[in-house]
Amino acid sequence: MYSFIKIIQYSISIIVFSGFSILFLYNIVPLIQDPHIYSDRKEYIREEFLYIRPLPSSVKTSEHTIRKLTQISITTDYFTEASLTQIDKYYRSELSQLGWKETPTNEPNTLKFAKDRLIFIITRTKDNQGFYLHTGIFYDDILVI
Repeated sequence: MYSFIKIIQYSISIIVFSGFSILFLYNIVPLIQDPHIYSDRKEYIREEFLYIRPLPSSVKTSEHTIRKLTQISITTDYFTEASLTQIDKYYRSELSQLGWKETPTNEPNTLKFAKDRLIFIITRTKDNQGFYLHTGIFYDDILVI
């Protein structure tokens, strides 16, 4: 019985180690092949984010940029007194003009758009005075180490 437990423990250790190794290689191999791949992606994400104008009647409440070795995401929060219909109409129009395609999502109060490998998400939260908008852009296949 004791040897069976040891075999199981070693098996689990090997599986966990293998999983982390694969994740590490998934992120590092592209970097070895092209040392500028992630910096190019970061610049591309920043440029695309700057093209997307916020709803004209909204007020920016915060902005966050997360940069890691292989990942960047930019999120911005806004507040607006516009209606949900106005918000959705504006972002659908604005993003479609920039080449973004709306994609289905199961998350309530969320709009999701895709362009190349980029994802742009807008989450709307109702308040007594209006809506809080949480927008975010990220590259869809980069894993975090």
